[in-house]
Amino acid sequence: MCVVCVSITELPVLSYDERFNNVLSCRSGTSVNIDVNFTAHPDPTVEWFFNGTPLTSSGVQASVQTDAWHTGLNAKNLKPNEAGLYKVKVSNKAGSKTATFTIEVKGMNGKSICSLAYSR
Repeated sequence: MCVVCVSITELPVLSYDERFNNVLSCRSGTSVNIDVNFTAHPDPTVEWFFNGTPLTSSGVQASVQTDAWHTGLNAKNLKPNEAGLYKVKVSNKAGSKTATFTIEVKGMNGKSICSLAYSR
C-alpha cells in the first residue's frame, strides 16, 4: 500500500468592499468599519497595524474581530490623533498579503472629514 500525503498551501487572498477604493467622508467623532474577507490554506494569522505599530500597542481606540475568513476593524469616535495608516496583514506558510487604509480625521468645524482610501 502506498500512501501519499500532499500539503497544499495557498497564498492569502484579500477581498473588501469597493467603497474603500474611494474617499469616504465623515465627521470627526463618527465611526469607521473596515471589513476584509480572506481565503488561505493553511489557516492564516491576522495582524492590524497603525502607522507601522501593532494596533494593540498603538493607543488607538479601535476593536478588531477576526474569524476563519473575515477580519474587521471598528474605530469608534475617531479623533485627530487617530488619523494615519491602518494596515491589515494576513499571513501563512505560503506568504502574506496586506491592505493599507488611510484615515484622515479633522476637528469638528463644519469642514471636518474622515477620508478612507485603500491602497495595495
